[in-house]
Amino acid sequence: MGRILYFLKLQLDVSWEEEKLSAYRDKQLVRLGPLYQDEYLDVRLYAVENRRPKNRYTLVAIGRCTFRGSGYDDRRGDILELPYTYGCDVNCHGSRANIIQEFIHLPTIDDIKKFAEGLLSKVPRGEAGVSGDSQDLQAGGVHRDRGLFGLR
Repeated sequence: MGRILYFLKLQLDVSWEEEKLSAYRDKQLVRLGPLYQDEYLDVRLYAVENRRPKNRYTLVAIGRCTFRGSGYDDRRGDILELPYTYGCDVNCHGSRANIIQEFIHLPTIDDIKKFAEGLLSKVPRGEAGVSGDSQDLQAGGVHRDRGLFGLR
Protein backbone atom coordinates (compact mmCIF):
# COMPACT_ATOMS: atom_id res chain seq x y z
CA MET A 1 0.00 0.00 0.00
CA GLY A 2 2.85 2.37 0.82
CA ARG A 3 4.43 1.90 -2.63
CA ILE A 4 1.11 2.64 -4.32
CA LEU A 5 0.75 5.89 -2.38
CA TYR A 6 4.39 6.76 -3.09
CA PHE A 7 3.81 6.13 -6.81
CA LEU A 8 0.77 8.41 -6.80
CA LYS A 9 2.83 11.20 -5.18
CA LEU A 10 5.70 10.91 -7.68
CA GLN A 11 6.55 13.84 -9.85
CA LEU A 12 7.14 12.49 -13.33
CA ASP A 13 10.53 14.02 -13.94
CA VAL A 14 13.03 12.12 -16.06
CA SER A 15 15.06 15.20 -16.98
CA TRP A 16 18.77 14.98 -16.37
CA GLU A 17 21.79 17.02 -17.41
CA GLU A 18 23.57 15.15 -20.16
CA GLU A 19 26.13 17.95 -20.64
CA LYS A 20 27.59 17.16 -17.20
CA LEU A 21 28.66 13.67 -18.30
CA SER A 22 32.36 13.21 -18.88
CA ALA A 23 34.84 10.39 -19.24
CA TYR A 24 37.43 9.89 -16.55
CA ARG A 25 41.15 10.42 -17.20
CA ASP A 26 40.52 12.64 -20.27
CA LYS A 27 39.22 9.69 -22.27
CA GLN A 28 36.73 9.93 -25.13
CA LEU A 29 32.93 9.88 -24.59
CA VAL A 30 30.70 9.59 -27.68
CA ARG A 31 26.90 9.99 -27.63
CA LEU A 32 25.22 7.32 -29.76
CA GLY A 33 21.57 8.29 -29.27
CA PRO A 34 18.50 7.34 -27.26
CA LEU A 35 17.80 3.74 -26.28
CA TYR A 36 14.34 4.35 -24.82
CA GLN A 37 12.40 7.46 -23.89
CA ASP A 38 8.94 7.99 -22.42
CA GLU A 39 7.40 9.86 -19.47
CA TYR A 40 8.93 7.45 -16.92
CA LEU A 41 12.27 6.51 -18.46
CA ASP A 42 14.97 8.27 -20.49
CA VAL A 43 17.96 6.08 -21.38
CA ARG A 44 20.67 6.97 -23.90
CA LEU A 45 23.62 5.01 -25.28
CA TYR A 46 27.25 6.12 -25.14
CA ALA A 47 30.63 4.75 -26.16
CA VAL A 48 33.35 5.52 -23.64
CA GLU A 49 37.05 4.87 -23.94
CA ASN A 50 38.35 2.65 -21.15
CA ARG A 51 41.74 1.48 -19.84
CA ARG A 52 41.69 -1.98 -21.39
CA PRO A 53 44.59 -2.82 -23.71
CA LYS A 54 42.56 -4.66 -26.37
CA ASN A 55 38.85 -3.81 -26.12
CA ARG A 56 39.34 -0.06 -25.74
CA TYR A 57 35.69 1.08 -25.82
CA THR A 58 32.66 0.26 -23.69
CA LEU A 59 28.99 0.56 -24.64
CA VAL A 60 27.16 2.21 -21.73
CA ALA A 61 23.49 3.05 -21.18
CA ILE A 62 22.94 6.10 -18.98
CA GLY A 63 19.68 7.70 -18.02
CA ARG A 64 17.05 8.51 -15.49
CA CYS A 65 13.96 6.69 -14.26
CA THR A 66 11.11 8.12 -12.22
CA PHE A 67 10.88 4.93 -10.17
CA ARG A 68 14.33 5.19 -8.64
CA GLY A 69 15.89 7.61 -6.15
CA SER A 70 17.36 10.92 -7.25
CA GLY A 71 20.86 9.66 -8.02
CA TYR A 72 23.51 7.04 -7.44
CA ASP A 73 23.83 7.89 -3.76
CA ASP A 74 20.10 8.14 -2.98
CA ARG A 75 18.39 4.74 -2.84
CA ARG A 76 15.54 5.99 -0.67
CA GLY A 77 12.23 5.86 -2.41
CA ASP A 78 13.17 3.23 -4.98
CA ILE A 79 10.14 1.52 -6.45
CA LEU A 80 12.20 -0.54 -8.91
CA GLU A 81 15.70 -1.88 -8.47
CA LEU A 82 17.57 -0.63 -11.53
CA PRO A 83 21.19 -1.17 -12.56
CA TYR A 84 23.97 1.17 -11.56
CA THR A 85 27.41 -0.03 -12.63
CA TYR A 86 30.01 1.17 -10.16
CA GLY A 87 33.50 1.58 -11.58
CA CYS A 88 32.21 2.72 -14.97
CA ASP A 89 34.53 5.06 -16.89
CA VAL A 90 31.85 7.78 -17.07
CA ASN A 91 31.63 10.57 -14.51
CA CYS A 92 27.90 11.19 -13.88
CA HIS A 93 28.19 13.40 -10.79
CA GLY A 94 25.77 16.32 -10.95
CA SER A 95 23.90 14.96 -13.98
CA ARG A 96 20.98 13.46 -11.99
CA ALA A 97 21.38 10.19 -13.91
CA ASN A 98 20.27 7.24 -11.81
CA ILE A 99 20.80 4.41 -14.32
CA ILE A 100 24.20 3.31 -15.58
CA GLN A 101 24.71 -0.05 -17.24
CA GLU A 102 27.78 -1.28 -19.12
CA PHE A 103 26.98 -3.70 -21.94
CA ILE A 104 30.09 -4.81 -23.77
CA HIS A 105 33.74 -3.92 -24.36
CA LEU A 106 34.90 -3.82 -28.00
CA PRO A 107 38.08 -2.71 -29.84
CA THR A 108 36.73 0.29 -31.81
CA ILE A 109 33.93 2.84 -31.76
CA ASP A 110 32.69 1.43 -35.08
CA ASP A 111 32.27 -1.99 -33.43
CA ILE A 112 30.37 -0.33 -30.58
CA LYS A 113 28.10 1.47 -33.07
CA LYS A 114 27.35 -1.80 -34.92
CA PHE A 115 26.50 -3.55 -31.66
CA ALA A 116 24.34 -0.61 -30.54
CA GLU A 117 22.42 -0.65 -33.85
CA GLY A 118 21.69 -4.35 -33.35
CA LEU A 119 20.60 -3.68 -29.78
CA LEU A 120 18.34 -0.80 -30.84
CA SER A 121 16.69 -2.93 -33.52
CA LYS A 122 15.64 -5.42 -30.81
CA VAL A 123 14.19 -2.91 -28.33
CA PRO A 124 10.42 -2.89 -28.81
CA ARG A 125 8.78 0.52 -28.96
CA GLY A 126 6.14 1.03 -26.32
CA GLU A 127 7.80 -1.30 -23.77
CA ALA A 128 10.57 -0.42 -21.37
CA GLY A 129 13.09 -3.06 -22.26
CA VAL A 130 13.82 -6.23 -24.11
CA SER A 131 11.58 -9.19 -23.38
CA GLY A 132 14.57 -11.41 -22.61
CA ASP A 133 13.73 -13.99 -25.30
CA SER A 134 16.61 -13.03 -27.56
CA GLN A 135 19.59 -15.28 -26.80
CA ASP A 136 22.10 -13.27 -28.81
CA LEU A 137 21.65 -10.30 -26.45
CA GLN A 138 22.89 -12.30 -23.47
CA ALA A 139 26.47 -11.95 -24.72
CA GLY A 140 26.01 -8.17 -24.67
CA GLY A 141 25.12 -7.99 -21.00
CA VAL A 142 21.34 -8.24 -21.15
CA HIS A 143 20.13 -10.68 -18.52
CA ARG A 144 17.76 -13.11 -20.26
CA ASP A 145 15.55 -13.75 -17.25
CA ARG A 146 14.92 -10.10 -16.39
CA GLY A 147 15.27 -8.38 -19.76
CA LEU A 148 16.99 -5.07 -20.27
CA PHE A 149 17.34 -3.02 -17.05
CA GLY A 150 15.60 -5.71 -15.03
CA LEU A 151 12.17 -4.97 -16.49
CA ARG A 152 9.89 -7.51 -18.15
